[in-house]
Amino acid sequence: MRWAAGQALAVVLVCAGYGGVIELLQAGVAPTRSAEWLDVLANAAGASLAVLFIQGLRYMKQK
Repeated sequence: MRWAAGQALAVVLVCAGYGGVIELLQAGVAPTRSAEWLDVLANAAGASLAVLFIQGLRYMKQK
């Protein structure tokens, strides 16, 4: 069963949003830490790769 494009996008956006919130909290709570946009980008890239990996596994399982 493949995810619809909207479902996959929702997963990526939720994961990226969660990573963004964590970055902001990190900057606000820990005085020695700062928020980095590249970390948010890395989180979004990781979530995208995870979705692609899961879809690939599902495709291979169906074959």
